[in-house]
Amino acid sequence: MTGVQSEVDIGATQAARLLLGLPIAYGLSVALSRKAGDREVLMIDFSWPEELQMLRRSLRGFLTQELAPWERQYQAYFGGERRRLQDDGRLVPELLALLRQARRRSGELGFYGMQMPAEVGGGGISRVGVFMAQVEAARQGYGLNLAVMAGPEGASPMLLQLPEPLKERYLGPLLRGEQSTCFALSEPEAGSDIKHLQTRAQRQGDYYLLNGLKTFITNAAYADSAQVFAVTD
Repeated sequence: MTGVQSEVDIGATQAARLLLGLPIAYGLSVALSRKAGDREVLMIDFSWPEELQMLRRSLRGFLTQELAPWERQYQAYFGGERRRLQDDGRLVPELLALLRQARRRSGELGFYGMQMPAEVGGGGISRVGVFMAQVEAARQGYGLNLAVMAGPEGASPMLLQLPEPLKERYLGPLLRGEQSTCFALSEPEAGSDIKHLQTRAQRQGDYYLLNGLKTFITNAAYADSAQVFAVTD
């Protein structure tokens, strides 16, 4: 087994209780073996598990066989910011449509929502697996690979708290890459300090009336929905 070894003075059994949760959460392997004397060695295998290696190969195939030809076909949009943006700073419609197409295709293949639990339609991939996928995507440079995995515009664990009808309405399309959202927290005066937010949400029957101003919100210009932070009292 490849990896690192370290002697645990408090005993291997107690060390395993303290550390076993971390390797399991991050997709690593743990083994205990007795050394000479009264001490035991806790060994952590840092090699990629086979299922993550399969994920990396599949993702690499998608990036090189499907997205790379698109980028070559539309090379004009990947040569500099001036060709990517309109005069008002927004993405040109052709590039926006291409990014959305890549996002939907990634959702069809199961890459886009890989960080979310499998029981809601995500990939159920560990944090180490997501990190590995991000590194693999970054190897392809600055292009359509940015649309392969969900960022602020995609599904987040916060949406797991939604009632079931709202999950079907909002979470499902986000996981499939059919829609995008934005994380509307920052304000001109408060920044991202949630204790000083000025946006208000007033209950009116079955709805809330929002009154306030948000700024520097990633994907706000293109989002189908928004997760808005506001004060209710």
